Amino acid sequence: MKVIKLIVFLLLFSSAANYSKACSYYPMGSDIRFSLFSSNIGEGTEMSYVFYSSHYLSGYTNGELLGPDENISEWYAFFDEKIPRAEIDQLIYGVPYEKPYPLLSSNALYKHFKSGKNQETKEYIHFAKKVEYLLKEDYWDKKEMDIENSKLALEVAIERSKAAKQEILKLRYGYQALVLAYYLNEHERGVQLYEELIVPLNSTSVIATWSLFHYANMIDDGYERWRLLAKVFENSRSKNHFIYRHFPTDKENLNQILAKCQSEEEKAAVLSIYAFKNPARAIDQIKEIAAINPNSKMIDILLVREINKMEDWYYTDRYTGFGKSIEPSEGSTHYEDFKFFDEKNFEADKKYLKHVIRETKQILRDNEIPNKALWNTSLAYMEYMLGDREETIKYVAIAKKYKGSKTIEGQLKTIEILSLVKFESKWDEKFQDKLLTQINEVKAYKKDLYDYDRFFGQIMLNISRKYLDDGNLVLAALFESQVDGGTHEHYHNWGDKEYQGFDLLNENAFSKDMDEFFEGWNNPNKTELESYLYGDLEGLKWRYTDLWATTYLREDNLERALEIYETIPDSVWEVTNHDYHYYYKQELNANPFETRFATSGFSEDRSVSYTKPDFVRELIRLKKEVKTSSKNRAYNYMLLGNAYYNMTYGGNSWYYTEYEWSSTEGGEYSDRRWNNTNSGQNSDYITGDRAKKYYKLAEETSKNHEFSAFCFRLQYKCIQLKATFETGTYVRRKFQEQFKEKYPKYYDELHGCDRFYYYFNKWKEA
Repeated sequence: MKVIKLIVFLLLFSSAANYSKACSYYPMGSDIRFSLFSSNIGEGTEMSYVFYSSHYLSGYTNGELLGPDENISEWYAFFDEKIPRAEIDQLIYGVPYEKPYPLLSSNALYKHFKSGKNQETKEYIHFAKKVEYLLKEDYWDKKEMDIENSKLALEVAIERSKAAKQEILKLRYGYQALVLAYYLNEHERGVQLYEELIVPLNSTSVIATWSLFHYANMIDDGYERWRLLAKVFENSRSKNHFIYRHFPTDKENLNQILAKCQSEEEKAAVLSIYAFKNPARAIDQIKEIAAINPNSKMIDILLVREINKMEDWYYTDRYTGFGKSIEPSEGSTHYEDFKFFDEKNFEADKKYLKHVIRETKQILRDNEIPNKALWNTSLAYMEYMLGDREETIKYVAIAKKYKGSKTIEGQLKTIEILSLVKFESKWDEKFQDKLLTQINEVKAYKKDLYDYDRFFGQIMLNISRKYLDDGNLVLAALFESQVDGGTHEHYHNWGDKEYQGFDLLNENAFSKDMDEFFEGWNNPNKTELESYLYGDLEGLKWRYTDLWATTYLREDNLERALEIYETIPDSVWEVTNHDYHYYYKQELNANPFETRFATSGFSEDRSVSYTKPDFVRELIRLKKEVKTSSKNRAYNYMLLGNAYYNMTYGGNSWYYTEYEWSSTEGGEYSDRRWNNTNSGQNSDYITGDRAKKYYKLAEETSKNHEFSAFCFRLQYKCIQLKATFETGTYVRRKFQEQFKEKYPKYYDELHGCDRFYYYFNKWKEA
């Protein structure tokens, strides 16, 4: 039985010596690890904590059972496979001993016992749950271990182990006796009980392995303890978290433990733990274990883990933009092991990937590896990673001949999807039909592939990046909109998954790309795949339409922008909630034509605001008026300068052309999206060049020297803005010198903001 007290011990472990590269608000470690090779393909999810997890041991499982699968499986066989696993699990692990109702009333195993069957077994399960309750400690409920009743239970367990008619119940009662002796610190007696109650049974049950786990933790010889725990690690799963956490890692201890081993199989078990504790390159350790014991249950998991590592090293940053999930800091335990991160052409050469492929093939040739389906599937995927189409196809075909598990079948389907997209360039209907068929086929393996929703999301992310690399933004966005399942990546949006396709277009698309996107959306003769990809976007129609028009506004094509904006219902601009995915009324609530003399310091004019189409209409009107009328020309030029400045990072109306604003400046990501402040498709947002152009026209047109000085000073705002992102202080200093030389009379007053309104009003005399 599972002992709750162990949980306290396990929860003490929360991190390893390596650190994830992430800012405080970023996801960390395995949350960002990219993987298209299902981590459970070599073993069930009870080993999930050692699936490649660099920052901490993973606590995620996608199994439906509360208890260890290895125990539930034995009970399932005991009841002749007539009681569903979930019902067994519910009664043994889900129903609390102290509060059994109402769950018991509908439980199939409870009904089985209530009918009078297997009464001795019923008594054992009841006793085991009572032991669990006696040992349980709960800080919040102030529940402590019941020592006196645990001592009584120990005597009962010994008595019943000797008296039980069924051998499996003798073993299970004996195991309960060991558990109680361990927690009562009666270790000498526990060792004696193991020799007396467990060893004579010579059982292959997992309960015998669990008994060995407790026996090993009660003996005095430390090296012998680790030898025995390595055997448990090989033959069990539910106790491995503890063993992994505490097993010594230094070479001196390793040699001492190996010296205690009594067989090659035991040595392989010890070496496998060392391989698991190696977060860097471990293929040589896997090769050594396979040579000693090709039947080891660990080499399958280790091979999959090695592939998951390489996926992280080669793919995570490329696909997610968050860096690798592991980036050990200098001085950490394995820092030197990761020096290869700094090798030249690391991504291009993939030397280690080629080495792993060679060694995997060699291991298969030299050893009788039982799970050939897995190993050939692994080769197929690694050849795909390397970009070898023929070898990928070859090993997929070989793997299929061995008829592996459902998880392996699902992985092979995944490799076929990835290969189809990677190696085919046509986007014709035949290709699309095949791709959609394969996508639907892999969905049939939802229960078999580890963390399926995220796994499927990363398949879609892989396809999206392929088309993004090809420059096909439409397909990249459509597949990006299918990325879900908690996949953390560059375009990750905390809202609906469809926003991610929007974000990709926002950061990469020009107006011509959005034209193509909507041409496909409005095409009445879509293929089935295109209908599938566009299908989820209907609820976001006005959001995407707004972006479409906004790409034209960013390019200063006002007439076309207005034409598209006018297709959006007026009600969209008036919303004060999230019905249309933007708080338009809230964000467009400042006067975009007001003069902001400095980036901050003057409150915005909230009495005047515009919808996006109204704003564009006013821009068009002002541009027409300065060309056709001399009246207020200088002032109108200034208003145009204000409008364009207010659409920049430093303005009050950046929301007209952008959907994100951040105060972050500089840092390692500054070259990606201009400090994460804008889409990256609107250079004027950080240069203010258009605003500067109109301020200059206002200066040159004005007949009032004071107003000209004011407009010249407004140009300095644009210089300041651009310098923030590009040129530094020298250009700003140079402009100040020009200002002082050109308008010496007004420099001291306009250098600051003291007489802002005085000079602003000089337009009336312009």
